[in-house]
Amino acid sequence: MSGIGESETGTTYLAEHRAEFVAGLKLQLQAGYYCRPHAHAVLEIVYHSRGKGTTTMGTYGAYTFVEGSVVIYPPQMPHDQYLETAGEDCCVMVAFPDGIPAPLTTCGYIPSTPDPMVRSDLYHLSQARLPATPLLRLSLHARVTAVIAWIIHTMTTTLTIPAKTCDAVEQAYQFLQREHSHALCMDEVARHVGLSESYLRHQFKRQYGKSLVQCLTEIRVARACDLLRHTRLPLEEIARLCGFDNERYFSTVFRRVCQCPPGRYRRQRSMIGDGNASDALPE
Repeated sequence: MSGIGESETGTTYLAEHRAEFVAGLKLQLQAGYYCRPHAHAVLEIVYHSRGKGTTTMGTYGAYTFVEGSVVIYPPQMPHDQYLETAGEDCCVMVAFPDGIPAPLTTCGYIPSTPDPMVRSDLYHLSQARLPATPLLRLSLHARVTAVIAWIIHTMTTTLTIPAKTCDAVEQAYQFLQREHSHALCMDEVARHVGLSESYLRHQFKRQYGKSLVQCLTEIRVARACDLLRHTRLPLEEIARLCGFDNERYFSTVFRRVCQCPPGRYRRQRSMIGDGNASDALPE
């Protein structure tokens, strides 16, 4: 929670407002899951620990959420949710007996949650229930207050990503997935989604927590792993199909990402052969 004490908004909140934990809910969701429009009497924080999709928040429009992002729904704010991939939602309900702080009266979207303490608190609060012991209740209230302080600090010191930009960044991700086998330059990706290269680089890192190049590399290596497991194609051909310049460069990148060379990976993980190929193929 570094920096909270230096934020005037955070300090004012901690001095004048009181947050109380109401309930938590952790959901394991399948791809294609749709939650119909609904609203809550209290503030809802949703930490998307896994998965990606979209949520429409009243008149604020649709936002694309990704793994590691946090969405804040004010009391009585209608919203829905659609999951593109299987995911996990950590939901925390919060009440404000002294009145809700101004930054939380509108919808909020935080693209990533880099603070491990915040991630841990949200994860555990989503599984908590109000205990009968006053001291334990006080402990939950304190934890949710710390999370709220972080949210206010983040919302008031970081520019919110517009919904259109979120959609453009998502389109860039889909473009990388679709065109990963070709030679790509980041300027080409930026032109495809209608953003400048520097702006796309910055917003992509904020939304996905990784660079465009890193994401493209992970997509290519994941495709290579699939081909190594399920085909007998030579490494040179796999390198070409996955967008690598040559077999040597492919092997270097693969070893760096997977901590083993592609040949060994194939011997250990191949699905081709009789029985369990990982046992049938020699080292």
